[in-house]
Amino acid sequence: MRWQIVAGSLAISFALTSHAAQAASDQNTVSVAIVLDCSKSMSEPLPIAKDAKPASDGKRATRLDAAKDVLKKSLIGMAADGDYQVGLWLFGHRLAWEQGPQPGVVDQTTYLAQTNGFASLKDLLPGDDVERVRSPMTLGADDVDILSFSLSAVQPWGDAPLYLAVTKALDESAGTKNISHKGLVVITDGGNHQWLPRHEGTTDNVLKAYYRRRMPIHVIAIGAAADATAVAELTDLGSRSGGTFKQVETSVALAKALDEALKTIAGEEPEAPAESGDKTASVSTDTQTASVIKPASNVEAVPPKKDSQIRGVVSFNGKEVKGATVTVAGANLPSVKTDRSGAFTIKDVPPGSYQLLAEGIARNKIRTGSTNVTVGAPPKAPPIVDIELK
Repeated sequence: MRWQIVAGSLAISFALTSHAAQAASDQNTVSVAIVLDCSKSMSEPLPIAKDAKPASDGKRATRLDAAKDVLKKSLIGMAADGDYQVGLWLFGHRLAWEQGPQPGVVDQTTYLAQTNGFASLKDLLPGDDVERVRSPMTLGADDVDILSFSLSAVQPWGDAPLYLAVTKALDESAGTKNISHKGLVVITDGGNHQWLPRHEGTTDNVLKAYYRRRMPIHVIAIGAAADATAVAELTDLGSRSGGTFKQVETSVALAKALDEALKTIAGEEPEAPAESGDKTASVSTDTQTASVIKPASNVEAVPPKKDSQIRGVVSFNGKEVKGATVTVAGANLPSVKTDRSGAFTIKDVPPGSYQLLAEGIARNKIRTGSTNVTVGAPPKAPPIVDIELK
């Protein structure tokens, strides 16, 4: 009996130690889901940088060329770090519609032959062409070689089911649930373009997947914006998910934007701009260099606003509630309504602790719910909450 008690104590001690070690490991691990646009529009050439020498063959790198090159280098860095889990999703790279009055479907034979992917085309249409190359797993040097091989075979090809790809990447990253540092990076050159898809992608679907997985979305858009609607939608997705949206024109700017996104996901502070003793500081952008006049020393600068936001979703039995009213109890802040995906944003919230009250109609009955939230001053990320109606 004594041995059984001791053995049981050892087992419990071992289990607690293992649990603590796993929790510590989860705290150190960074999980990154990467979604790469491989649609036809990614064949557009990048502008040539002022100091760059023309290629020996006279060809200019395409948007996809730059994205693949930058991504490969980032994969090498993450593997060397040792604390990264990385997943990769591609879209628009295997099937395309033929031009003509009765268009058929043409596949990207080179990629499919090199990756043995012909079997995956069964019942697939160009508008649904999303491939999970790898779920988020620990990234090693051998994994980088395999992913680099797949990326090298990719060519710009078909439709752009962007929102479907992001939704799938979020939902298929379920293993990252207990990891504190996680995020999704999208590299694209535009919005969502699907013709005759079986599964239409929408921003609502993306947001619903985000509320299930809580992975901030960082969007990097390559090339000049031709579609203002797409820019607005992608900016909104980045903001509402606690992520970012950046537009870049060159491969150098793309590499910098990807590096900043990865640092943000890992919880690292962004690099502060270099200080200058002059009254005029040079600020680099993708396309030009601008001058910013600093305030004179005898003029008191206006302090930045320190108010933040509260974002969240209202649901009942796991289903989002549209049109629910959310109020901050005891605060002089206006109430807000949830949108079609049950999401809401309360702006200009001073730092402090609050109680949120929600009221909405679910199953033909008025229902209420509440939760407590603490708001910190920027640059702390705005809190994201769930309010379950009863």
